[in-house]
Amino acid sequence: VHGFGRQNLAGDAARRVSGQVLTAEAMDAHNTFDAPSAIHPVAFTGARIANGRLTARLPAKSLVVLTLD
Repeated sequence: VHGFGRQNLAGDAARRVSGQVLTAEAMDAHNTFDAPSAIHPVAFTGARIANGRLTARLPAKSLVVLTLD
């Protein structure tokens, strides 16, 4: 675990958060025609919403997409 963040949510507060993170076996991995899924999205479970506040623990050097519902 590398980063930790909190964000207050304004307006119509979201009740649920889901996410995806891009992952690979190696830091320098890349997709090719021979290995088109070397880098691929997987479910991200390091975020939650409680009392109108979004909290997330983000892996180092990651690309995470969160969806608020």
